[in-house]
Amino acid sequence: MKNSTIIGIDLGTTNSLVAVMDQGRPRILPNSLDKNLTPSVVGLCDEGKLIVGQSARNRLVTNPGETVALFKRHMGTDKRFDLGGKSYSAVEISALLLRHLKDEAQERLNTDIVEAVISVPAYFNESQRRATKQAGEIAGLKIERLINEPTAAAIFHSSADLARTKTVLVFDLGGGTLDVTILNQYQSVIEIIATAGNHRLGGEDLTDAIVAYFLKEHGLSQSVVDRTELAKLRHHSEYIKRSLLHKDSVSTYASIEGVSRLLVLTADKLTSIFESHLQQMLLVLKQAIRDAGILTTQLDEVVLVGGATQTRAVVDLVRKYCGCEPLRHTNPDEAIALGAALQAALKAKDESVKDLILTDVCSHSLGVEVVTKGWGGHIQSGFFSSIIDRNVVVPCSRERRFFTVIDNQTEVCLKVYQGEHRRVENNLLLGELFVAVEAQPAGEQAVDVRFSYDINGLLEVVAKVSSTGLTQSKLILLQQGVLTEEEVVESRQRLEALKTHPREKLANQILLMRAERVYQMTLGQLREHLEYLIRQYEYALDSQDERRIRVAAAALLPLLEQLDTEGIE
Repeated sequence: MKNSTIIGIDLGTTNSLVAVMDQGRPRILPNSLDKNLTPSVVGLCDEGKLIVGQSARNRLVTNPGETVALFKRHMGTDKRFDLGGKSYSAVEISALLLRHLKDEAQERLNTDIVEAVISVPAYFNESQRRATKQAGEIAGLKIERLINEPTAAAIFHSSADLARTKTVLVFDLGGGTLDVTILNQYQSVIEIIATAGNHRLGGEDLTDAIVAYFLKEHGLSQSVVDRTELAKLRHHSEYIKRSLLHKDSVSTYASIEGVSRLLVLTADKLTSIFESHLQQMLLVLKQAIRDAGILTTQLDEVVLVGGATQTRAVVDLVRKYCGCEPLRHTNPDEAIALGAALQAALKAKDESVKDLILTDVCSHSLGVEVVTKGWGGHIQSGFFSSIIDRNVVVPCSRERRFFTVIDNQTEVCLKVYQGEHRRVENNLLLGELFVAVEAQPAGEQAVDVRFSYDINGLLEVVAKVSSTGLTQSKLILLQQGVLTEEEVVESRQRLEALKTHPREKLANQILLMRAERVYQMTLGQLREHLEYLIRQYEYALDSQDERRIRVAAAALLPLLEQLDTEGIE
């Protein structure tokens, strides 16, 4: 075999794909059946041997008890799957699929495959990401980089036209997950500015909704329907879902309890069946727009990726909310894998992508557990206080001050969590840091807690006791095993540059002093307007959000330039 190469893998809920860079452009690697899509299904044949892909999907209809599908939804959980009398985790089943993809890629390329970039839903938490990485390692792959699925799709979409400056929304609806990502493209710089998602909402849920409707219409209960007949009904429902993208009505027959039953659906009826799912999609769309701080009218392009976007009701929803006609690639199933291949090329320092620069965001908030005083002054624990909010561009560093809560407290336990819930029990615990403080009355001891986070999943927690200067720190590698010891040192050095509060940076101080000088020379409405812009800039500095600071500075500077030019000094 030739020298090894890095591949990009879209490990999908319904289908998976492999892509590789070829003469400066990413391309999909067909499997041994010359198909681009490999069904994400693992099973056993009659001889008890392992089968993966299309052959396993065929048996999903005829022998559903001997096949496993939709296991991606259970990554990072303790869910077990029975296969041939043995119990497997979602990680192990995923590893079997990844090994199959790796072997077929090696055969196709006649090249050793030892490393891959795997795409994951943007809204996967660190437990789910860790499980995905572990599955790749079990399959014999070196996994040093995971990429968010909509980010991968965005890279591929933007790479074809790097000369433009534009704001793009990527609506990624796969078999099991929904991600919406908004990005700014400045020629070869792609900046992710917001992402939102639901990792329990996808095309498979739409198919299930059709199945449920069919059973209800015929007065049947899913619990009493034979598993094989149910699998065949899902197959028919999937056909209807895709066919109604271009047709007004579709009919099909499904055999249940030995009786052939007719199902006729129109596009309008299908929309009503999907209503609750469409409302969930709309919530994700609205969250992404809100987090990005923009209006839908500011979007230059809306791009649909993922096989489930081949559903008319979904296309209509996105078109109506965004107010424009969404763009679709010739095959929306392939965009993520092609983007993963581009990320693999970036990692390999491929000359063909040397000018491409990508920034990403923190997909979940990072913070600590805090206590509050309830009714009657009783202390209540278990509340989440965010330090780094979701959708902050990484690398980033943020600091917040916390105080002791009981008299003569001698230690503060900082429990670090990831998530969006106000109660920590619903978030993911990442680690703990204990900090010694002097025994004083409640509220007298302050601890400044700084989180510094980078794109490699390195989270540094530093706690400094205000009164004594005592500092404690802890490194939390969110993607365990991704970095070597040398790379950890390099990452920490890069993070050091982020730890200066924006108010202390010379350029920001100079701008504030200039604004104060010009303010003193103005009067009336002009002074009021300038004071408003200065206050917005100060708020931005306090937020420690570099993107917000740039926006506020961009609003303030033109007025200062105008007033200086006019000689108001």
